Order: sequence, then structure tokens, then C-alpha cells
Amino acid sequence: MSDVDLHDKVVIVTGAGRGIGRALAQGFGRESAKVVVVGRRLGTPDDPESLSHTAKLIADAGGAALPVQGAVWDMAAMQQVAYRAVRHFGGVDILVNNAGMYYAETFSDMTLEQWKETLDGYLTGAFVCSKVVVPLLIERGGGRIIHLGSNAANSTDAGAFAYGVIRGGMVRMTIKMAADLKQQKVAVNSYGPGFVRTERVVQVVGDGNPALSRARQPEDTVPEVLWLARQPLDYTGNVLYNNEFGKTWGPGVAAQEFKHDTAPQWQQGR
Repeated sequence: MSDVDLHDKVVIVTGAGRGIGRALAQGFGRESAKVVVVGRRLGTPDDPESLSHTAKLIADAGGAALPVQGAVWDMAAMQQVAYRAVRHFGGVDILVNNAGMYYAETFSDMTLEQWKETLDGYLTGAFVCSKVVVPLLIERGGGRIIHLGSNAANSTDAGAFAYGVIRGGMVRMTIKMAADLKQQKVAVNSYGPGFVRTERVVQVVGDGNPALSRARQPEDTVPEVLWLARQPLDYTGNVLYNNEFGKTWGPGVAAQEFKHDTAPQWQQGR
């Protein structure tokens, strides 16, 4: 199976105003994809934490980008994102569901508001964005959805209660969506980037936390996601993690077609 050329592919990246989302949007831009950057802060090109600044970085590097403001859990807002993507670039080929919110609180300390914000940002947001975009992918003869996941889905550690539970939901969403959409040629995979030094992580754990010394940088995630975006449409239903890149998945590793009667990789000792 040959890799897919990302040149002129239209890619929507949510949560693209900073961190991993910005790095991924820039990565797709360097591959000559047309990138729709989505988030809640439109800002100006001079605002370093805005969508407009991400779009400027892509344009300055010779790429094409369209910043569109909207909350990912808002159906009307995401329909507007889709409308503008089609009007500006002609369609959509790839959706990267990256947006979300992290709270470190345990079950006992977590508030209902924090739970709802985490749920909306990750699981509801991924559902809404996918519902809006899937018909556009089908119109193009098929396409790809990449959910940003996390090892927190499998963690037995205390803390980050909502994040871990909802990331577990993202695993199930990936597997069920892949099964439901396979016949329509929409590939759905999940990718866990590992412990990445983002603005939100630093805010939560503290800038002087020794754990940050082992954190990855947002740019480290780019080759892994680009590889996943290049795979044929029958590469679907996979729940993948960065620490296995090049071992169980990635360049030089034989891709296996998703089968409904086979346990997904996350159930096989992951």
C-alpha cells in the first residue's frame, strides 16, 4: 500500500491556536495541504495565542490556511466551519480532532463545571465535528479522521479524573466510528502523543515541575500524525500511542486492515 500525497488535501485541525494543534497545522501546511485552523480565539496575526497567528505562520512558510473561530461542541459553529472550508478550499479530506481541556482534579475534587468542560472539549467536540465533516469526506470519495487520544485512557493513577474517563470514551468512539464508517471509506484512528509540554500542561503542573524535563515538544508529534494521515483508507480502527511509533505502527511496519471480529490493539496487552 502506498502513502497518500497530502499536497492540496484540505485538513481541518481543531484546537489550532497553540500547542499540539498549532504544530500539527503547521506540519500539514509544510506538506502543501490546505489547512482550516479552528478554535475559540480568532485574535489577530500579532496575537501569539490566536488562530490568526497560526494561519500567519503557515502562510509565511508558503502554505495556505483559513482561521475560523468556533467552539467544537457547538453544532452551528462547526457547520459554519465546514461551510467556509468548502467555500474557500472546495471540500474536506482530513479532520484532526485535537481540541480539549485538561484538569488535574481527582473525582472528589472535580466540579460539575470542570467535568462538563472536559466532556464538551473532547468527546462531544469530536462527535460534533465528525458529524459535520463526515458527509463532506464521503462526497470526496472518502477521507480520514484522527482523534487525538491519550495514555490516560488506560491509566490507573489517581488524578485527572475527567480527562482519563473521557479519553477512555475516545477509544471507544474511535473503534465504533471505524466500524460504522468503513463501508463509506472514512478511516478513523486515534493517536496518543504522550506527555507533551503545552501551555496548558505547564499551567497545571507548574513551570518548575521536574516532570517537564521528560516532556515532548508539540513539534515531536508532527511526523507521527502526518504518517497516520498518509495511510490508505483501509487503515482504520487503530488506537495508537507515540511510544510504539516505529515498533507496532509507523514507517516500515506492515499495516493491518481493521477487522470487526478482531480485538483492537489497545485490548491486546497495551
